[in-house]
Amino acid sequence: MAAAMFSMRLSDRGSSELEAMRANLRRAVERLEQRVRKSAKEFDEHMALLDEAHVAMHSDTRALTCSGHIDDASEVYVPRGSTSELFPGTFYLVRCDERRRRFYQST
Repeated sequence: MAAAMFSMRLSDRGSSELEAMRANLRRAVERLEQRVRKSAKEFDEHMALLDEAHVAMHSDTRALTCSGHIDDASEVYVPRGSTSELFPGTFYLVRCDERRRRFYQST
């Protein structure tokens, strides 16, 4: 269940602010329509990979995972997966080093 609350005040000063709001809403709808649809099974598989990656990053055993791998020599975590479906400008995790510092790149 989700909820949202909005407040709006209109004035006679001109419609430029209202037109800007309408343009932003149109762009938001366009972005939502560009999303890639996945089945429930694909979503569950992706969430399982994320869970395995989380366990690998936060456990002392440093287990090999399907979504990434740990280099035992330096304890560097490198996630695996495609970035082809990410929106332009999206930041994603590239690696975590032996001190668990995270490094990101942008599409």
